[in-house]
Amino acid sequence: MLGDGDDFGVFIDGEPVTVADRGYQRWAEYLWKFTAGSPAYFDAMAAEAGEGAPKELSGVADAERGWVVSGWIGTVREHKQLDDEQNSLPVLAHGKLVHEDVLAHVKQGGLFTKYVMGELHADFLDADELEDIATSDRQHLKEGDERYIALMKVVVDAVRVVGSDWLKRRRKDATDKACRYRSIKEWYASLGADARSAAEKLFERIGSLPVDDEDDRKELYKHGILAFERLRMRELLSAVDKLPDTDLEHLLPLFGQLDDIEAAEYAQITRGRIEIIRKLEHLVDDDAKERVIQEFLFDHLWLLSPSWERPTANPVMEKRVETALAVASSKLSEEERLKRLDIAYRTAPKAHIIVELKRYSATFTSSELQTQMKVYKYAVEAVLDEHFPGDDHTIEVVAIVGKRPADALGHWEDFTQELKVVNARVITYDELIERALADYVQYLEADKKVGRIVDLLGRLDEEVLEVDSGDGPSPTGN
Repeated sequence: MLGDGDDFGVFIDGEPVTVADRGYQRWAEYLWKFTAGSPAYFDAMAAEAGEGAPKELSGVADAERGWVVSGWIGTVREHKQLDDEQNSLPVLAHGKLVHEDVLAHVKQGGLFTKYVMGELHADFLDADELEDIATSDRQHLKEGDERYIALMKVVVDAVRVVGSDWLKRRRKDATDKACRYRSIKEWYASLGADARSAAEKLFERIGSLPVDDEDDRKELYKHGILAFERLRMRELLSAVDKLPDTDLEHLLPLFGQLDDIEAAEYAQITRGRIEIIRKLEHLVDDDAKERVIQEFLFDHLWLLSPSWERPTANPVMEKRVETALAVASSKLSEEERLKRLDIAYRTAPKAHIIVELKRYSATFTSSELQTQMKVYKYAVEAVLDEHFPGDDHTIEVVAIVGKRPADALGHWEDFTQELKVVNARVITYDELIERALADYVQYLEADKKVGRIVDLLGRLDEEVLEVDSGDGPSPTGN
């Protein structure tokens, strides 16, 4: 039970409650203290929190009667650092707890109140010459009492000031943190006043996320900047409608900015694809390669060709082709069918694609593969000619195998040329991964010189965090 205390803090069962017991000193991100004073432990807590001179709050409840509130209010970096009991503003009078939490009675306090902790002292609540203000449980105050009303006015005003100040400080700190990367600092400095304000909100949101790995936070910055630029471009494009038809001076730069964003978006997509391919590259188990590629390839044909971005869906045609392929497959021997893992038909821009996955362990002769691929091509060609007579159809057949046919190793180029006659090719699982990686890495190398945003994201990607020495103004100009 709470008893008497001194200016250091509160006593529990006769023992002083220390700053370490209360747990505040390591959690506080920002601190405010009332002008009337604060407990003796506050300075030590502020030093631990890295605060210089904490901002002050007015604690005057009634100047004529000398009613003042002392103490402090603090906020933590993450609200999960506080349990329900700590996320409160208890009120003490002469070292005794008289109200467990006035924070809960502040209406419209905002989300930030989930980050608030503190301790208020208001001795005028327990004056000997005045009527007892405590409720029967001795843990709360009578809310109709004029002293409680005066106290709550101070609390509401203080919480409003803390909330506004908290938001500004969080955004500034988050912006300073993001701008430790020189590439981000340069980008932020290039923005106009309104755009800077929006960027600060972005940095504040990213800074508030519970991310321990700085590389992960860097990825959030990259995606955030790209999304920011995309939204900004939408606003710019909406302004095109207001431009005169002949206003090329303003219109042409917009196209250049749009190219920057498109290039940056595709560069981000490419980097993501490279990460996927590298994970495939590190698969050493043949069965694992077989299984992963089977599950992934048919809906991500860019592994086979960067030009095959997204397979288009035509359920009716796919059903017809699958039926034709099933008929063609029925002509294969049982042994040949067992060597197959899967087969699929997809359409990409200006192409009809048949992809057959052979089992990694299966072996074939070159003539077996060539015959089978011709059967598939002619089966699909017949379906297309029936339903789209007179149209030209580009049909490509790809067989993915574990190993090249042994009988073709001595004349692989000749075999490749023979397959080209029917627009077919054979590629091993390992070659598939190697070629895809080479294609996309080559694209990124060629694209490094293209686009302002690509350059920004590329530099950020390579940048090791080197915090500025501290000389000069902060990025926010404060």
